[in-house]
Amino acid sequence: MKRTRILSILLCLLLLACQPTPEHEAVVPPDGYEAAIQKQQDRTAYDPSVLPPEHWSEVMELPYWNITIDADVSPNAAGAVPVYESAYLTMDDLPEQADKVKRTLVRDATAVSDAVFTKADWYRQIQLYADTPVWDEKTGDYTRYPTDAEVDAYRRDLSSFIDTAPNEQEYRPFSPATDAIPNDALYLLSDGTLARMRCDTKDLYICYGADLFFNVFDQTEPYVLQGGALLGEPAGTTIEGVTVDRADAEAQALSLLQSLSLDGFKVASAEKARFVNEYTRTNVAVGWRVTLGRAEGDYETAGNTIPQKLYHRSDPADGASYRPYWDWEEIQIFVDQTGVRSFWWTHPTKRPRLVNEAVEILPFEEVQEIIRTHLNNLLSWEEDNPIWREDYAGRSKNLVAHVGLYFGIIPKKNDVDTFYYGPVWIVTVQQYPADADVPALPYLMASSTRYLHINAIDGSLLSYHT
Repeated sequence: MKRTRILSILLCLLLLACQPTPEHEAVVPPDGYEAAIQKQQDRTAYDPSVLPPEHWSEVMELPYWNITIDADVSPNAAGAVPVYESAYLTMDDLPEQADKVKRTLVRDATAVSDAVFTKADWYRQIQLYADTPVWDEKTGDYTRYPTDAEVDAYRRDLSSFIDTAPNEQEYRPFSPATDAIPNDALYLLSDGTLARMRCDTKDLYICYGADLFFNVFDQTEPYVLQGGALLGEPAGTTIEGVTVDRADAEAQALSLLQSLSLDGFKVASAEKARFVNEYTRTNVAVGWRVTLGRAEGDYETAGNTIPQKLYHRSDPADGASYRPYWDWEEIQIFVDQTGVRSFWWTHPTKRPRLVNEAVEILPFEEVQEIIRTHLNNLLSWEEDNPIWREDYAGRSKNLVAHVGLYFGIIPKKNDVDTFYYGPVWIVTVQQYPADADVPALPYLMASSTRYLHINAIDGSLLSYHT
């Protein structure tokens, strides 16, 4: 009976997740931002008397649960800010820049191989599978190894790859300055290190050291802390053995960007991280993942720590052109005690072009009221769902933990090809079960974290998501 009830709840939640987001009260006319940019009017310097507070504390009471606002406000800016224009690109749209990045990343290479897996690599893959304990749902533990039948089935699944793989890697001499760069290849560097680089439409990735090539994935410490990052790993687990200093890791990341001529990026976050082998579940490397995002001037960058999901749709009268979801442009660089181990540049955008030096943002008192309105609209809708109330024993807890002004993406009306980079208030909303001790362990105990993006010029809602 209990299993049936749980399945019913999950099914209802799935159906609800597929429902369109309800209409919310419009705070300002949607054309306000466009109009503000087109005015091209200069503003005076910031007036300190209208600066928002450095900290915002209050409690919003809803019928079934409360919203606690206990948030630092940063930067506590007011007045006028610049606005930029940009566009979504692919690596093919910036061949010269992408080529320079690729050649610089393999500048020490002396040989290249187009092959990635040899027959021996595939056979080793099969052996790893056979030697790796399998999670047993019945016992809730790694209590058995794959059966012979399971190993044979795995071998059959890989047979087409094995048949076409070379017997060994065949390297040819390579000159980083003149030779063509394959989209996916292995490189032998002058010091004997192996590097693998691949370039796709939306991203460019390289890692140094054969131990990072196959069967590994990376995880940051905030993710590990929540528990379950590896099956059976308890909450509160930390990443041990990091010997490189955070400041040094950030400095190495910024130095690498400078050598690649990638400017216009700022550090969004630096978090302890690890590369883990998926079969042995052991750490291959530990260090820092430094994430950098687009930012200009005095703006802070949101980066992937506070992602912004936007869909762009033009007027149906114009042919209903539509831009699918495009991730925030960012660069992730993993640094350990040996130096830079991986570089990942994803979802490039055009270098921002200044279109207005000074567009006035709303006074923070208005922004606060807009945030209250949106939180009430969005969370009241969840309150009206009886499954939510039952799941949280009639009362949940919500904490607004941070309010920040960032360099954010704002779509243009009826334009799917270009967008604005401008001021966006991003509100971090953490949700907790009813019995959680808030805010004793806010990140660790939060059941979900959501981000509310608000246009800082006209107050319109840009996105709200997990």
